Amino acid sequence: MAKLSKDTFTLTIIELLQERGIHVEETRVKKTNDSHNGITLKNIENGTVIPIIDTDKIYASYLNDSISLAKAVDEIEKIFKENPVIENEDYIKKLNDFEYVKNHLVIEVYGADKNQDVLENCIHAKFEDLAIIPKIHLGSINADGQLTCTVPTGMLDEYGVSNDEFLVLAIKSSQELRPAKIINFDDIILSGYVDTLIMSGQVIENKQQKIQELKDDGFLLPPKTFDYIVSNEGISHGAASIFYPGVLAELYKNIGESFYLIPSSIHEMLIIPCSRSTGASLKEIVYEINRNRDVLSDAEILTDSVYVYDGHALRQLLDN
Repeated sequence: MAKLSKDTFTLTIIELLQERGIHVEETRVKKTNDSHNGITLKNIENGTVIPIIDTDKIYASYLNDSISLAKAVDEIEKIFKENPVIENEDYIKKLNDFEYVKNHLVIEVYGADKNQDVLENCIHAKFEDLAIIPKIHLGSINADGQLTCTVPTGMLDEYGVSNDEFLVLAIKSSQELRPAKIINFDDIILSGYVDTLIMSGQVIENKQQKIQELKDDGFLLPPKTFDYIVSNEGISHGAASIFYPGVLAELYKNIGESFYLIPSSIHEMLIIPCSRSTGASLKEIVYEINRNRDVLSDAEILTDSVYVYDGHALRQLLDN
């Protein structure tokens, strides 16, 4: 069956939602690392925080048969019904309440160059070619997404803190709300192997215990490309976790030497010892991945750079 065009797809969704009593309209969203078409509720005053559905992403899923038109309408309806609008007055009240703000901050990291227009108006800090942006966490919009907003630069005077002090508070809060997760690549392989055993009918009461037994017994693992994956518990905007105190030091202690950090996306960093690769070859890999839309969307790309940590400092690996 022929697929609907993007415009027809979006208009059909809007009409079907309106038939269900949910009045929406098209919008164009410009946000950190992203610009996309979306739909949102009608007749909402400017400044109010509301869910905005990324119709570009949903249409891509529709084209590859990951979701039907009917299912898309059902899921969008559910999001709007289960996530009430945060009225402008409520949002402003939270923004002005420093005690609330400092306990509901998360940090996210993006490429600085392609987000210059966003950075001009929000609190942030730069590290090499990256921008670390504190955001207020306002809740979840569905099982996979979270509602966050940047903090205007003018609020620093209102809060009575410097940009650096605000960043420290944001990192502290982010550690609580989005704890770092360091995943051993061997554990991923062993986990997959144990899953295969379970599917074959073998009774395994404790998966983690079985993985540890395999390690203790010297289970022969295939050669690995990377040693660790660094993200957070939700695997969402987890690349920022490398800026949490102690994360890089823990990795250095486990690896025992300098290591490269490969930004596979805004969601995670891959870790490999310097003795097992070269920065030049890794930069080529990152460059190719960032241009493969079957792997990453534009919104998920962090940077083409590779970084190195020597046990003392993190730095961007520059071309010689």
